Amino acid sequence: MQRLVHRHRLLERSSLPNIKSISPTWNLQTGKLLHEFADNFSSVESFVISPNGKILICGNYDGSIKLWNLEQGKLLHTSRNGSSSVLGLALSPDGKTLASSNEDSTIHIWQIN
Repeated sequence: MQRLVHRHRLLERSSLPNIKSISPTWNLQTGKLLHEFADNFSSVESFVISPNGKILICGNYDGSIKLWNLEQGKLLHTSRNGSSSVLGLALSPDGKTLASSNEDSTIHIWQIN
């Protein structure tokens, strides 16, 4: 089981390959289940969480970048502007500019609205 922790939230991901699952988000202070994502995040290569803790941005093996609402557990947007794995993500302190780096040495700069 892989775990991602940020500001009293825990995301868990099954480590078993080829199994479709739902990834839960927990409040670490109360132990309460917050949301269940309908994605097992098995293709995630990199991730960053917005400064306000509300958006999870995942860079994926297929070259896509997905933005998730952590409060609702819903996919907000998927962008595909690359054919190779997104290995790195960096978000500006104000959360409005995202930099992504791909396995083919390409760097993209994104404006987030």
